[in-house]
Amino acid sequence: MTKIYDKTNYKEALQAIKRGALTVYPTETVYGIGSVIHNSISLAKIFVLKKRPRSKPLSLNIASAEMARPFLNFSDYQRYQKIAAKFLPGPLSVIFKTSIESEAAQYFTRKGSISLRMPASGLFLDALRAVGPIAGTSANLSGELSLTDPHDVKAAMKDLAEIILLDGAPEIGVESTILDLTGNPKIFRVGAISVEEISDFLAEPVEIVTDSRRYELRKTLYLYRNSAELNSLIDRVKPDDYLIWGNNFGFAGKYLPQSPLAELFSTLKKIDQDSKISVIFAEETNDDLYNRKLGELAQKWE
Repeated sequence: MTKIYDKTNYKEALQAIKRGALTVYPTETVYGIGSVIHNSISLAKIFVLKKRPRSKPLSLNIASAEMARPFLNFSDYQRYQKIAAKFLPGPLSVIFKTSIESEAAQYFTRKGSISLRMPASGLFLDALRAVGPIAGTSANLSGELSLTDPHDVKAAMKDLAEIILLDGAPEIGVESTILDLTGNPKIFRVGAISVEEISDFLAEPVEIVTDSRRYELRKTLYLYRNSAELNSLIDRVKPDDYLIWGNNFGFAGKYLPQSPLAELFSTLKKIDQDSKISVIFAEETNDDLYNRKLGELAQKWE
């Protein structure tokens, strides 16, 4: 049976987590699921529960740069310390080369590399200091939207995870930026920390490598920028039951105001589960990250 804890009593769960209990945890981006790194059985369960291919290893959650030392050579460790001083704790995962080998390491390393994550969640950081590194990933089935609403977390993870640590809705609400430093700097996923910020800090160009992952919505999603595009979409698609998510410019039909970035996934999840809606018309914003995340889900129509 799943046990649920929050910031008032989470310390009661630490011994179970330390033994290897499969745990859902909060971060500043999205909720994650993971296990301490000495429990191979729990680590293997994560791939089964999420239907996650083994070719996508887990990230290693740590509470400080010092916790990364056993996994990195000295040069990369020094580099990570500098990155941590600038960006961490925060929404950035960094991939380095590693030489660590063990039965459990097969679940959080791949081809001699490891992804390090230091989340900006006080509750989770305290847990990591108490139990050590936790290897994990987002707490959702592969291909589905990441979970940010605590109610969605409980509904999706109850009876799957042994422990759920709740700490409200994440401050950011979309996944971390993934920076690969195993060679020339590459961004595998754009998140709250921008490519420009990282490039400026590294003082060298950073290549963006397209993230091939794509979430699957039940509904069809189209983006629009102005009233003319919305009118064209409505006329072209002619759905019986559409939702306008953003400025409706006076057009008839179901309407929902734009959501802040932190509520993007939770709002979209609710819309996607609404049986009375078949098509979503979503307005682009002035937020590049918001537009990028919606763009990963949208159909091309121009």
